[in-house]
Amino acid sequence: MKRVKKEGILILLALCIMLGSGCTKAEQETTLDAETQEGEDEKGPEVVSFEDGDGSKEEVPAFIIKKEDADNLMTEALAGSGCRAEYRDSIEIDEGGYYTYTVKDPEGNKMDMILAVDGFSGEVKVYDPLKKGVLDFSEFPYYEKTDSRFRDISWDGKFSKGDLSIELLPADDSSFEFTVYEKDKAILSGLALIEKDGASWESEDKKESIGFKMTGTGILQVNGKGDHDISGEYKRK
Repeated sequence: MKRVKKEGILILLALCIMLGSGCTKAEQETTLDAETQEGEDEKGPEVVSFEDGDGSKEEVPAFIIKKEDADNLMTEALAGSGCRAEYRDSIEIDEGGYYTYTVKDPEGNKMDMILAVDGFSGEVKVYDPLKKGVLDFSEFPYYEKTDSRFRDISWDGKFSKGDLSIELLPADDSSFEFTVYEKDKAILSGLALIEKDGASWESEDKKESIGFKMTGTGILQVNGKGDHDISGEYKRK
């Protein structure tokens, strides 16, 4: 009778050990899953490495621009073209991160060309999936119909016509400061407002006004009204 009781105690003890081991394992798996999930949630942005001239490498985020902001940049870039973009995916090209988009032409047909937004700079590019490379947005077939082409105009520099010259200094994306010189003497200045490929200025008393327009590479067409005869074609110095 004592032998049976002793064996029963040993069996009961073995069962407790087995159950205890199972609980410990279950607790370990639960903790591991929680740590893995927590690690995924806390994962930072993807990074790419750039090598400096001295051989050292610097890691920077591949995506610092949010997808929602990339959507807005793409919509802005296509404004005026009649085309629409639909988000495709995010990929790495030439050690950089890009949000890519399929595009439909003004008739609603899907184009073979893919557009991309640089996840670091926000620049809109044309993506060639065959060559796995990016091209300038000006390569987009409907680029000339977009409002984006006007943002590429450089309202900066000095332009001359005989004894007259006009210096342009960008103030922001929608305006520039100008100064008109006769020989070396400043005779007129102000802040012109940009609209597409032209800009305009008017004096407070509305007695003088100037219209500016870029008509070619390095050519500024000026149409002035008022006391100063400054109309004509100016060439970049």
